[in-house]
Amino acid sequence: MDERASILKEILRPGRIPSREELEWALKSPLRDEEHDGFRGPLLNVMMFNEWVESLEEPATLEGLNLSGANLNYLQVRRLRLVSCDLSGCSALRSSWEEVHVEGSNLRGMDLSLSSFRGLRLRQCDARDCRLDGSMLDGVCFERCALERASLCECTVVSTSLSECKGAEVELSFSICNELSALYCDLRGLRAEGMSLLKGEFQWSNLERSHLEMCSLQDLRLWHCRLGGASFSESSLANLSLRRCKFKDTRLSLRELQLLGPLSRRNPSALLLEEVEGEFEEAHHTYSALEENYRGMGELEERDLAFLRKNEAKRMMAKRNGRILEYLYQTFMRAYSSYGTSPVRIVASSVGVMFLCALYYWLSGGLDYGPHRPSFTSALYFSAITFATIGYGDVVPLGSARVLAAIEGFWGFFSNSYFLVVLARRLYRD
Repeated sequence: MDERASILKEILRPGRIPSREELEWALKSPLRDEEHDGFRGPLLNVMMFNEWVESLEEPATLEGLNLSGANLNYLQVRRLRLVSCDLSGCSALRSSWEEVHVEGSNLRGMDLSLSSFRGLRLRQCDARDCRLDGSMLDGVCFERCALERASLCECTVVSTSLSECKGAEVELSFSICNELSALYCDLRGLRAEGMSLLKGEFQWSNLERSHLEMCSLQDLRLWHCRLGGASFSESSLANLSLRRCKFKDTRLSLRELQLLGPLSRRNPSALLLEEVEGEFEEAHHTYSALEENYRGMGELEERDLAFLRKNEAKRMMAKRNGRILEYLYQTFMRAYSSYGTSPVRIVASSVGVMFLCALYYWLSGGLDYGPHRPSFTSALYFSAITFATIGYGDVVPLGSARVLAAIEGFWGFFSNSYFLVVLARRLYRD
């Protein structure tokens, strides 16, 4: 053992740059296993390696290093560049990585729990099934990495970014994140229950089937993202911005969502999961909350959309509960004026009523035009002035046409007033 220790000291002599084979031998051939804080490993080898790293005056590049399955607990790596290295299956608990660049390396299945990462950059690395639970990530950058099933539970994440990464089923549960960003990433099935996130930004990323339940999300931007099946149940959202996200034919659950600030959502076109599953009462409450948020933000189009979906949920509730009259009334208002939000639809409905009444006047011969039967144009003229409640008196209805003319006049008076109310609401919305 003394001879091996002497060889190890020579290999890791301060200022000396060992070869790849020498470093592999130094870290994979333990002098003895020791236990510290409940973790067993070749502590003497690791401590000597840490001292060697501290002695380096300039950043060193380690290329092609094969440490697969090595026990590297308490490893301290600083100002190193690891290129095409194999660290798969390594155990590096409570390790420290500072200003380290890792490129094209295999980190699959590596256990880095309870570790500290500052200024770490990983580029084109395979970090699938990696464990970083309970770690501190500060200024870490993942670029074009494979992160499938990586676990970052109960981590503290600061100023960390992901770019063009594939990270299906990544775990971020109960982590505390500050300034987390993802660009062009595939994060399908992300599990982040109980996460606290401040200043997050996800752009052009896939977050389908993500689980973000019981989270505290503040200043979160989701732009050009796919959110199919994403769940925000029992989460609190403050200043959440969703723009040009894809919701079509997807399910978005907002059950028990607390909206603590403005919510911006562009091009929304999805149903809530509550609607899809037929839970219209919960959907009604959720859309009411969305409507109030959009009102406070001045997002009038989005507010109207939330208002429409709220009334649609109310209509379906009436149908389910057997309230036939309410259901018929809501269905009529939906068709007639889109629940009081569409002046164009009121005009179209009014024109349709005038044409139908004119057709009846013309076919029934219920207008007094002297010895000649009135033309359809004359019948349409009478229908229009009756609907507009002008009534010049130059044409007199006969028989059953009198009843229809009275009904049309009353309906025209109501429609004209209703049109002005809806138009004023559209032009002078608060």
